[in-house]
Formats: sequence, structure tokens, C-alpha cells
Amino acid sequence: MKRAAILPVLAFLFFASMRSTDPVSVYGIETDIKPSTFDEYMLLRPTPYTFTGRAFVQLSPDRREPRVGLKVVVEPGERQTATTKFNGYDVNFTVSLSDRHDQARTEVVLKRDGVTQFRQASDVLLTDASGRTLPRR
Repeated sequence: MKRAAILPVLAFLFFASMRSTDPVSVYGIETDIKPSTFDEYMLLRPTPYTFTGRAFVQLSPDRREPRVGLKVVVEPGERQTATTKFNGYDVNFTVSLSDRHDQARTEVVLKRDGVTQFRQASDVLLTDASGRTLPRR
């Protein structure tokens, strides 16, 4: 009789102590990378041959809900990362730019409690309409 009474209590304690491992529902991730000369206040930037990468993460299907935005500026041959917290997630945005500044890689990672919940990576070819790399020196 005692064993039958203890089993439901132990089962409750076991399941109550478990963390939710539901994956994150990401409703939108936008990334872009462009020459920093397209940025506002370009005259104040000391290095004109840089690129600006931006990422926006939307966790709700409601477009009126807030979204997180991250921005990094990279020079050729560099890799930069921006990190922020948003709705209980650590959001990392990384941009790598090739030495010849003709290719870039962007990566957005969402983590909760140090565990990766979502990752998106994109490779981008940086050329203008005629096929030349941007920006030209």
C-alpha cells in the first residue's frame, strides 16, 4: 500500500523536474550584407572598404511583435560577431568576409541555456550587376 502511494509522487517529481526541450519556432530571419558606403553617416567611418551585415530575428507570427536586430561591420579577411539576449534566447550573428571581399558568410544562432536551438547560415557572392566585386578600389 505504501509503495502504491509513493509511486505517483515520485513520478510527479520526476516529470516536474524535467526541462522543456521544445524547439524554438522562428517565424523569420532576415540577413543582409552590403558595402558600408551605403550606410548613413558614411563620412564618419574611417575605413571605407568595409561591409555592414545586419540580421533581424522574429519569433512571433505577429508582425507587430518586437524583433531583434543585430549589426556588425567587417573588413576584408575579418570575422565579426554580435550577441544579444531576446525572449530568453542568446542570439549570435556572425559575418565573415573573404580577403578579396568578393564572398561573405552570415550565420545566425539561437541558444537557450547554452544549447543551440536554431542555426541558419548563408553564403553570399558580393558583386554588382556587371559581376565586379563591391566596393571597387
